Amino acid sequence: MKNGKRYALLLAVLAIALVLVSCKAKPADGGDDKGTTAAQTTASTTSQSTAGSSTSATVLDVKDFEITPPEGWTADENVQHFWYAPTYPDDPSNMNIQLVPVGSDFDEMMNYTADDYKELYEASFEGGFGEKIPVNVLVCEKTVAAGFDAMVMALEYELYGTTLFAKQYVIEAGKMGLVVTLTQEADADWEDAFDSCVNGIVWKY
Repeated sequence: MKNGKRYALLLAVLAIALVLVSCKAKPADGGDDKGTTAAQTTASTTSQSTAGSSTSATVLDVKDFEITPPEGWTADENVQHFWYAPTYPDDPSNMNIQLVPVGSDFDEMMNYTADDYKELYEASFEGGFGEKIPVNVLVCEKTVAAGFDAMVMALEYELYGTTLFAKQYVIEAGKMGLVVTLTQEADADWEDAFDSCVNGIVWKY
C-alpha cells in the first residue's frame, strides 16, 4: 500500500507539472487534445525513474537560478529537480521544478482561468490514469513570486482513495519560465515551507 501511494503521488505531481509544460494554445473547439502530450510525457518520465533513491538535499544551482528545498528534504537521484519530504515514504509529499521556454504559449497560460486549468488537469489525469478524476481548483490567481509575475494555483483531488493537495507556481522570470509544484496528502503541512522556498529563489541574471 505504501509503495502504491508513493507511485501514485509521483505520477500525480509529474502530471500536474507537465500539463503546463506540454500544453500549447487552448483548442478552439474544446476538444480533448489538451492532456495527450502531458500524459505521454508523464508516462515516459516515470518509466525512467525508480522513484525511491534519494540523497541529502542541496541547493539546486542551475546556471540562471538557485533554489533551496524545505529543510530536511532529499533530492531524488534519478529524477532531476525532484525532492521528497524528510520522512518519505511515511510522508510521501514531494516537490518538483520544470523549466519552460517563455513565449506566446507561456504568455497565454499566464492568462488561463480556473476553468481552463481544471480542464487541463482533468484531461491530463484521464490520459495518464485512464479514468476521470474530478479536480477542485481552490486558488487560481495572478501574484508575484520571487520578484517576478506569476500564476499560483492550488487544487484538491482524490486518487486511489487518498485526497491530495497540490500547489503550483508558474513564474515568468524574464528569459525563462519556471513551474514549481508541491504535491502532498491533504492533511500534510508543507504549504508554508513550499511558499517560502519559492519566494526564496535567487536569480543570477
